[in-house]
Amino acid sequence: MNQRHRSAMSRRTLLLGSAMLAIGTQSGIAAQPATPVTPIADELPPFADRIGTLLAMVPAREVANDPLIPFYYADLARQMASVGVELPDPNVPLGSLPDGFVESSLALPLAAHAFPAGRTPEWFETFGFNPFGVDQAITLNLSPDVVSIFTGEFDVDAVRAALKATGYLPVQQETGGSYWTVGDDIDLESSVGRLGIGTMNHAAVYDDALVFAQQESAISDFTQTVAGLAPSMLEQELWAGMIDLFSPDTVGLIPVSPGIVGAEDASPVLEAATPATRTSSGLEYLAFGVRAGSVSEPLSLVGQGTPEATPVSGISSVPAQVDVRIRYGSAALAGQEAEAIPERWRELSPLSGQPYVELMWLDDSRVHADDDLVVAVDFTSDVPNRWIQMIQSRDLAPILPVVG
Repeated sequence: MNQRHRSAMSRRTLLLGSAMLAIGTQSGIAAQPATPVTPIADELPPFADRIGTLLAMVPAREVANDPLIPFYYADLARQMASVGVELPDPNVPLGSLPDGFVESSLALPLAAHAFPAGRTPEWFETFGFNPFGVDQAITLNLSPDVVSIFTGEFDVDAVRAALKATGYLPVQQETGGSYWTVGDDIDLESSVGRLGIGTMNHAAVYDDALVFAQQESAISDFTQTVAGLAPSMLEQELWAGMIDLFSPDTVGLIPVSPGIVGAEDASPVLEAATPATRTSSGLEYLAFGVRAGSVSEPLSLVGQGTPEATPVSGISSVPAQVDVRIRYGSAALAGQEAEAIPERWRELSPLSGQPYVELMWLDDSRVHADDDLVVAVDFTSDVPNRWIQMIQSRDLAPILPVVG
């Protein structure tokens, strides 16, 4: 088992207090048997420390102008270590993935274009690393502003050699060091354009991190932040406070804007969800995470809605544990919602026609012990990537506050 642990990066080394989550004991919607979870690898740093090294690289942002999904984060090293699957070598071209890798990765939000494209032989020759061997990955923003960061034990000389051979040109800045670029245009005649579809046009190479961006201005901004010349997202109270509220063994995180479930967009999903009037007023942010240890049989997906898990192999499964953290504008509203969400979770999903409780079991809903403005909701799902599908389809109406 490959359980790599390296020291954090220069300015990005911030000691984050990883508050242990207070696990509530109240009953969920329905009594469920105890969920077996594979023990995590204790020698790996906790979630807040690991994601903190990435957020410390990302330039501070105007939260009000964020896209509906600010980023997708995945921790492959911790997840694979927790289930006893070896992480591939990031410095060797991908052959076949280790046994159990696919089944153990289904709960992770692997949003970077590197993952579907990284299976082609041309990928390693173009970019110089194997994306399935990275420790962590985070993909931010929407096109044309996509940025992806990968951490791992990279052979940076080989990466630079691959970029140079592919056609990247080095740019030396007055501050912030250097980066590589092929320009902002998407050239589908080149391997960079075919494989990256523009998202890999610019690169910054560090000893334990690779940054790729769609726009040259974005990669330049990242280099300034890494050099300590500009503030980072980790220095913003919202993000630092949010990551401390998740379990130490969290391996995937998707924060979402309240607008993703806001009634202001007249979404037919929301209109059909309940006769009550719902609004995002009082809802400040939401974030969804998945804990280490889930394993799934390969899924046979049916239709455009939430898929059913169809067994196609004999691998044993471990359900996913999904945590949701919701911040409200007042402690009174948080207390009200902690009690209301379990009841609303009994409603029918307008997309699947099933009660939400049949999509993911709600195990607990409580005001967070460390922040009385935050409701902590814990779920269990036998389809590990269902939480991601529900976010992307915006099938989250029960989380909205009810007014009137």
